[in-house]
Amino acid sequence: MHPHMILNEKELTSLKVVPGKLTLIITTNQARLLLLMTSILSVLANTRVGGFLEHIIVVINGADPRTGDCTLQDQKQKFVEELRSMSWDDGESSRDMPLTLIRVWSRVGHAESLEMAIPWIHTEYYGTMHDDVVITKLDCFETIKELFQSGAVIATPLPFIFVNYPEIEHGKFGFPHLNTVFCCCHTATMTGLRARWTGYSVPLEHQPFDWEEFNRYNTNHFPPITEPEKIAKISQDIGAWMLYYLEQAGIVPVEIPSNLFFHVLAASWRNKDHVSSILAKNEKVFTGFEQSLKDTPYESLYQKYKMIES
Repeated sequence: MHPHMILNEKELTSLKVVPGKLTLIITTNQARLLLLMTSILSVLANTRVGGFLEHIIVVINGADPRTGDCTLQDQKQKFVEELRSMSWDDGESSRDMPLTLIRVWSRVGHAESLEMAIPWIHTEYYGTMHDDVVITKLDCFETIKELFQSGAVIATPLPFIFVNYPEIEHGKFGFPHLNTVFCCCHTATMTGLRARWTGYSVPLEHQPFDWEEFNRYNTNHFPPITEPEKIAKISQDIGAWMLYYLEQAGIVPVEIPSNLFFHVLAASWRNKDHVSSILAKNEKVFTGFEQSLKDTPYESLYQKYKMIES
């Protein structure tokens, strides 16, 4: 309860969501259209209508005509809109496609795109998935549902936490942050923490600061900082503050099994040749994905936009 507002934010959120369901958020910028299609369609092809997954939100961010070439973003929008006009069909049951599209113009990053989608969530749980993740196992989300039924608040792949401590050698200190490649969590609890996914990268103006307390608190994450004067910039990547508030609340992530998905890895900011080499090395993953689309309503749509991209 809240002394002035009757109910607190966690309680209010719990009362407005659809229980036992999950909304998945996929944000995308400069990664190839092929990868975004693979991500979305692998979710649909491996999920049963009426199961744990209730809704998908796709956020497309990037240049607009005033700031650069938006051809890629326009193609992604056309694909998502065409997919949204179809039915979600698993071969046994069907319903209207549970897909929301958000188009974000210009200089908005991944974390900000995710934050913009969160107010649209209307389910007890939500997840965030990178646009270069391929779901590889049928009923993946039912496996994740079992984690929450066992008491989990947040689930993410190993390693749970990324630590960029060595970057201090270049005058930049990276804070530990959650692994958000494929991360699912309890909506009301995260709302109640009042933490955001937004990341920060800012210059550090040196002033009196208790580095001894800082080192004591972070002893489990990285070695003590003994020369703080070398830090010219601090980076708090997406999930840094969320990790902090989770740790303050004593909440520990549980593991999303690695056999449920495949991650291309950094496809949004690596060059095209690098991404192509990863696709070639993991041909079985993508061949398996295309096989999963056989005889589904999505196969012709996928082939159509695959030809457009090529």
